[in-house]
Amino acid sequence: MSEPVLTTQNTRAPDLRDLCAFMGMGLVSWQNVEDAHYLLFAKLIGAPKQEICSVLYFSPPSFESRRVLVDRLAQVGISDDEILRTWSKLTRI
Repeated sequence: MSEPVLTTQNTRAPDLRDLCAFMGMGLVSWQNVEDAHYLLFAKLIGAPKQEICSVLYFSPPSFESRRVLVDRLAQVGISDDEILRTWSKLTRI
């Protein structure tokens, strides 16, 4: 037997709506993470034009690649030892 179709007449439809709602909230929230991550990158790199920052930041194909890029920039760009220790702890999470 095949799985029942998830429609509004089906008792499983509320589960599908909840799943879609939570996925939507996650995607919207993730955009805030990406925005903050980009702003940190731009601050660390100090490029004079936003277009340069954008091209460099979005060139890596995945967020993981961009995360590593920002981490490496932070390791050389943060001069305050206390902040750098805190950064190092955050990147191990």
